[in-house]
Amino acid sequence: MTRPGSLRNWNDNEWQLHRASKDRPKEAIDTFLSWCSAELEVLHRGYQVVIRRTPRLEGFALMAARPLLIYGAGGHAREVLGIARAALNVEPVALLDDFNPGRTVSNVEVITYADAITRFPDANILIAIGDSPARKSLYHRALSDGLTPLTLRAPGVWMSSTASVGPGSQIFFGTAISENVVIGENVIINFHCSISHDVVIADHCTLAPRVTCAGNVAIDCCATIGVGATVINGSAGKPLKIGRNAFVGAGAVVISDVPAETVVAGVPARPLRSSA
Repeated sequence: MTRPGSLRNWNDNEWQLHRASKDRPKEAIDTFLSWCSAELEVLHRGYQVVIRRTPRLEGFALMAARPLLIYGAGGHAREVLGIARAALNVEPVALLDDFNPGRTVSNVEVITYADAITRFPDANILIAIGDSPARKSLYHRALSDGLTPLTLRAPGVWMSSTASVGPGSQIFFGTAISENVVIGENVIINFHCSISHDVVIADHCTLAPRVTCAGNVAIDCCATIGVGATVINGSAGKPLKIGRNAFVGAGAVVISDVPAETVVAGVPARPLRSSA
């Protein structure tokens, strides 16, 4: 399949398609289909255009014709790799590991970050590192080097049309995201989480599997909520707050504000120590 126009025009048109698809999905689809034949060729090793039907848009979503890099080569990275294959029908060109390159993981080459930006300077990237502060640092490094963060949403995620998700965020299978939820950049929301109405999750936060977050909650930058934790609701105009770099232990039940830089655990959750 031949791309329409130059790579620069293609990227500009892709951006316009995404903008148009929010309000005029049929117009966006018709525009894209006018560019290329009905039979779309899936190219090898990550350089591909993928059109997939999505219930939220009642149309199609377009993935850029760029290689995909995944930063990380551990357990979380392998999960992100599996979701990328399932959700986007894309094969990443490499996993990035500065400490143990020169191997393969799940049939994907592992290389250093420096090698990646030399070989794939126009790539999309997902930061598949569970540690929130570390992921923040790597995310800004990738942006400064001209890489483009890709938003990953697994099949089987339900998300309200009034919710929004920032670039670089990863939403895993089985998660439900309700009305007027705002999710920032580079956020991880793991398997089977429940995010109720009017929750704001700031950039670089991490929600482990099966976190339940009731309505009117504000989670500040780089906070981490552990496996199976529950956060009760705040109220309109007075959300329950989880502070910057706070850490909520597995199975905890949060019933009041959690200060920044604090580790809490238990039922109900109580402070244990500083997370700084």
